[in-house]
Amino acid sequence: SVFLVEGIRMFREVPLDKLKEVYVSESFYKKEKDTVKEVLKDSKVRVEELTDTVFAHASDTKTPQGILCVVEQMNHEINELTSAKCPLIMVLDHLQDPGNLGTILRTAEGAGVTGILMDRECVDVYNPKTIRSTMGSIYRMPFVYVEDLGKGIQDLKDKGITTYAAHLEGTNSYDEEDLTNPCAFLIGNEGNGLRREIADMADCYVKIPMLGQVESLNAAIASSVLMFPVTIAQFVDVPWVKAMGKLFQWGSPLQTTLYVLMILFFTYFYTAVSLNIGDLSDNIKKNGGFIPGLRPGNPTTEYLDKVMSRITLAGAIFLSLIALMPHVIGWVTRIEGVYFGGTALLIVVGVALQTMKQIESMVLMRHYHGFMK
Repeated sequence: SVFLVEGIRMFREVPLDKLKEVYVSESFYKKEKDTVKEVLKDSKVRVEELTDTVFAHASDTKTPQGILCVVEQMNHEINELTSAKCPLIMVLDHLQDPGNLGTILRTAEGAGVTGILMDRECVDVYNPKTIRSTMGSIYRMPFVYVEDLGKGIQDLKDKGITTYAAHLEGTNSYDEEDLTNPCAFLIGNEGNGLRREIADMADCYVKIPMLGQVESLNAAIASSVLMFPVTIAQFVDVPWVKAMGKLFQWGSPLQTTLYVLMILFFTYFYTAVSLNIGDLSDNIKKNGGFIPGLRPGNPTTEYLDKVMSRITLAGAIFLSLIALMPHVIGWVTRIEGVYFGGTALLIVVGVALQTMKQIESMVLMRHYHGFMK
């Protein structure tokens, strides 16, 4: 019913009501005596001082940190995991690596996870490597081992918690789900993933979108990726914020309309900044030029402004159509996530123009008429 922790940080954060014994090496106690006494000032636990040699034999690490504590094991109930206003629970199936489990506990605390549910085949949370990996989170993150993980998941579902299985067969990306409600993520074994019977109990399969040839992530990394978006989503779990988010979500009528209006506005704005119609009219007048049927001065300026406005409008509409092409392709093909990057479009246009120029020059070199009029 006890476990061991080592290191000054783990000692500083240990709950005093759980602390049973403290052992220190002679060299450590000489340097950190005041710190040890300060931490234990409200505790009746006595410090046992050992020689460095004896402490090295008692320590689990190759380079002992000089302080070792005997701590009473935690005793959490599944109700602790589900009692929060909006629970977020990580369910671990046959997780084997102690470092992964420790990292998940530590990350879970930072992400606001309400608890960890595990089956008995998972690695022991009191494994020394796991404890070191938690960096103190083992004291604060509720965790529960259950004999029947399937029954534990069913208990979560009975309490209105939506369960998501992180699975390669997932059709939806995790960020496409409504993460503002109580939810639990099912994470499987490092090598084999979730057992089929456990995965099938989930309300939905989800996947983490990845590039390259990577098929899956380390269990601890995958857990971290899934935890934080839920925390962010629940931070803004305010009705009017959610309503505004739906109105302005990508592809909605309002977002598309504003998108086009902003393209039109900035096209005119850029044209106005980069081209001064008044200076252009003055330069024509100074060089003795004129537009037939128009007097130099204000009439020429007004005419040029009208022509430039019409050209800009046509260009703005063209840009808007290009920007809307991903929407149209997505609506027609029902393929989600179609997107044209601005840099990609610039490259395509640049390559096309350069190709046309090269073809034109080759044609002219062979004494043919050019085709770029």
